[in-house]
Amino acid sequence: MDRRVDVELCLGSSCFARGNGRLLESLEAAVARNGWGGRVVLSGRRCGAICGRGPNLWIDGEVHCGLDEKSLLELLTGRLEREAPGDSPPPPGG
Repeated sequence: MDRRVDVELCLGSSCFARGNGRLLESLEAAVARNGWGGRVVLSGRRCGAICGRGPNLWIDGEVHCGLDEKSLLELLTGRLEREAPGDSPPPPGG
C-alpha cells in the first residue's frame, strides 16, 4: 500500500506573506508532476498562532516552520518514500 501524506498549509495572511502561496504552487506542481494525486492530501487550516516562524504547515500533524520550496519537497519526498506502519510484508514463514 502506498503511503499517504496529509499536508495542511496555514491560511493566515502572515504565512501567505511569508511564502505559503509559493509553497502551495510548488506542492500542486509536484503532486501533478510526480503522480502523487492519491497520496498527498492538501488542505488549509486556521492560524496556528506561530506567525513569526512562518510560513507554517503541518505534515501528518507535525508542524514545520520556515520551509522553502526545496526543503519542503525534500521533506515530502522522504515521507512518501518511507514505508507506512503496517505496510511491511509479513516475515517469511509467518
